[in-house]
Amino acid sequence: MAFGLFILQSYPQNNLCPQWEVISDGDDWDVVSDMKKDARGNIYVTGNFTASTGFGPNTDKLTGDNSAFVAKFTGDGENIWMRKISSTGFCHTTSICCTGAGQVYICGNFNGEMELGGQTLKSENFKSTFVAGLNNDGDITWANLLQGVTANEKLFLTTGIDDNLVLGASFTGDLKLHNTACNKSKHTIGIVVAKFGAGGDIVATKALNGSGDCIINNMAVNNKNEVLITGSFAKSIDVNGLKVLSPYRCFPH
Repeated sequence: MAFGLFILQSYPQNNLCPQWEVISDGDDWDVVSDMKKDARGNIYVTGNFTASTGFGPNTDKLTGDNSAFVAKFTGDGENIWMRKISSTGFCHTTSICCTGAGQVYICGNFNGEMELGGQTLKSENFKSTFVAGLNNDGDITWANLLQGVTANEKLFLTTGIDDNLVLGASFTGDLKLHNTACNKSKHTIGIVVAKFGAGGDIVATKALNGSGDCIINNMAVNNKNEVLITGSFAKSIDVNGLKVLSPYRCFPH
């Protein structure tokens, strides 16, 4: 059984009657993992596919096995560009965000080896995480590697009022952010928040650990450029030296 994806924009004042729709014409399985809209009305979509994916007769199909895609559409649903992200193993994107200047950021998990923006990223474990920046034409301008992300794939991207990129993730073990040291998770799962500069350099990191699992659930940036995160934890969590205890004896659901 094959699964396809679609993008639909409707008029809310007209009983959600569709204004336009875009339907993929992949040969097997493809799905959208995240979508964002910029201030100019352009729509950015990322997702994953097997075999192939495309958006109608006016776009070239992307082919590959267990690969990812990034695509840009106008506010009228016209496809501007589409790019494939792949590795020698599997590659899945999980989140996308954009700035008013047309910069696009994606993150995801991969296995094996991948070429991004002239850089070679190698997965040291079964699954590693990458972060990449794309310009307004869909070309990758930088890429960064994050080792040790847990299998729950909780990854979030957002931008602040200074347009700097912020990533939030759950991780296990020793965390490596492209040769930048970060605190080690004391137990099974920890939370890390990392801020990237315009060229993909990491300018700040913060790790949250506890006596049990700590998992990020969502993330945002407010109008004061402060990073807000929500999450779940078991037993206790250490926040800037303040130890917070969980009332649950097991992992809360």
